[in-house]
Amino acid sequence: MNAKHLITIFAVFAMLLTACATPTTEAPKPTAVLARFTAAPAPTSAPMPTAAPNANGSNNAPALRLVITDASMTLTVEDTALTIESILKMTARVNGYVVSIDTRQADYWIGKRTHARVAIRVPSEKFDSAMSEIKRLAMEVRDEKVIGIDVTDSYTDLRSRLANLESAERQLQKIMENAQKTEDVLNVYKQLVSTREEIERIKGRMKYYEDAAAMSSITMEVIPYIPPAPTQAPYPTPTSTPWKPDQTLKRSTDVSVSFLQMTADAVIGFTIVCGPFIVILGVPLFFIARYQRQRGKK
Repeated sequence: MNAKHLITIFAVFAMLLTACATPTTEAPKPTAVLARFTAAPAPTSAPMPTAAPNANGSNNAPALRLVITDASMTLTVEDTALTIESILKMTARVNGYVVSIDTRQADYWIGKRTHARVAIRVPSEKFDSAMSEIKRLAMEVRDEKVIGIDVTDSYTDLRSRLANLESAERQLQKIMENAQKTEDVLNVYKQLVSTREEIERIKGRMKYYEDAAAMSSITMEVIPYIPPAPTQAPYPTPTSTPWKPDQTLKRSTDVSVSFLQMTADAVIGFTIVCGPFIVILGVPLFFIARYQRQRGKK
């Protein structure tokens, strides 16, 4: 291999080292998501979309940001199954998809009730409307949390590294075409394979960022409303009353009078009811008994 080829290989190696070096950009940081922008997937090595220049021809506006949005909330609902069905219909209507649905049964004083954990993804531009519609299905929304992770810097760094690697790949292909020795061909081929693997890895990472920014994640804990269990009224606490002999005497007198009245009523009733029968039967019996005594004396 001549000196020209050696110089070219060294230049390509330097480009590979530069492309594969650890990025100096900071890791993505979570940011509050009050306004989100998502970039559509761009062709490989194409520049990121930027805002249009202003009237004087300068372009001071920032580029569109890639933000990965994740939301979670706890919903208290009247009917778990009906709520899940409504969430699935809404997800299909906005062209989203279901990630997972997990359900379990729990025992309460009113019987078994269903709990669920539902994870969905919806287009980022439909995120706000989807959240509002989900909240309307609940009796109460608790533990709501929305997090946005800005990956714009990481995505830009990957795009730059991809451009350098693709440039190095083209240089290696040219060297391989001009190589005369088998050893040189094999060495360049190994470099091409390594470069191609790194290119595919970076493309995969960029695709992940693009897809994650385009589809926002919403995770929901759906729990049924359980009315409070009825409680028994407490027993009254006995209280001591002071001794009142006058009231005791009055109650005793009332009882005695009532007893005498009942006795008198019974005697009067017996006399009126049974008196005639006693007279009718008693008079003949009296005379018969008297006649028997007189005969015995004789």
